[in-house]
Amino acid sequence: MLQKILSNIFLIGTLMIFGCEHKITPEKLFDLSKDKYLNSEYYTYQTVLIWPHPFLDEIDTFRYHLQFEKFPNQYYKYNIIGSGEKYDLVYIDNVMNDYFHLDSTAIVYTEEQMEKEGDSFKNSMFLVFGPINIFEMPDFEYQKDTSISGKIMRKYLRVDMDTLIEDIKVYKELHIYINPANSEVPLIRSMLYNNGKKQQFIDAWFENYVFEDRSPGLTYDLPVGYTTKVRGEEKTNRNLLSEGSKAPDFELQNMEGNTVSLADFKGKRVFLDFSIINCGWCKVALDEFSKPEFEFAEDVVPLYINPVDNKERLKSYLSKIDIPFPALTDAQKTGEAYGVSAYPSFFIIGKDGKIEASFAGYNPDLIEKIRKSK
Repeated sequence: MLQKILSNIFLIGTLMIFGCEHKITPEKLFDLSKDKYLNSEYYTYQTVLIWPHPFLDEIDTFRYHLQFEKFPNQYYKYNIIGSGEKYDLVYIDNVMNDYFHLDSTAIVYTEEQMEKEGDSFKNSMFLVFGPINIFEMPDFEYQKDTSISGKIMRKYLRVDMDTLIEDIKVYKELHIYINPANSEVPLIRSMLYNNGKKQQFIDAWFENYVFEDRSPGLTYDLPVGYTTKVRGEEKTNRNLLSEGSKAPDFELQNMEGNTVSLADFKGKRVFLDFSIINCGWCKVALDEFSKPEFEFAEDVVPLYINPVDNKERLKSYLSKIDIPFPALTDAQKTGEAYGVSAYPSFFIIGKDGKIEASFAGYNPDLIEKIRKSK
């Protein structure tokens, strides 16, 4: 008898919830939710990806925190900061960097690489099952009402793949669950079948949403001690020329088209700053050198050497960023000669033409060695 009473209470409660939340049609709810995600000026959430291994009795779990700020980037209409345990993804003002925490390395994408790969980062772990990607897909259809953790949800389905690959019938569905109480998405599910058999189901759970009409502004705090490498050169690990090594001579062009060589400064100490555009710690170093109170020691000649970016790109950079000493371009071979594969990299060359110190990454102690004594 008690069980029957409780069952009736549950049924009445469910009907009340449905009655309140069914004031809008499933189609209208989908449009409201889509508009919320695609047109909010700023929003943030936490997500957990549950990724079962298709051939082993194992499940991978990935946790991320993401922030989106509406911005007319070339390849994505949001500025993004995605933070995870193993790496962070940062795409702000058309500049993309990956920060890998295990080896303290930042990966920068050149302009040419962004032209080739700019759209592909939508398939990164941060974004591939995110609401923005999903809502940009067509042909979702309302399937049914269901519940998650006691809350009424509406489920929508899209057939993402239905094809034959080498005699294997591959079928994939995407399910998106929307809470009619707030038009938020708590779950996106990918369901892949081969020949009608379950191949892989992936769940993306979302929580702690915050939507804002105005963005507070996205800023990324650079991880301390990281060096920057260019995309495609992640596995390049040259050894920097060490203390006591003879510094290789070079002849490079400055921004005025004049030739500058190391031999020009014979008998002087020379400071080489190997840096590239879109490298966070390279910019931190330049900002330090540009401070009014910073002065190089009187016997030090500073040179900025860029082995990656061409002269036209560097010229554009210089129109926005101050480099307070001569900038030299087309320096790929010079970088290789000095063993440079990560940025920034610094060298102090003594009056005898030998390297006094070298270091990859921003190092305040090294900077003090070239600062004018107070």
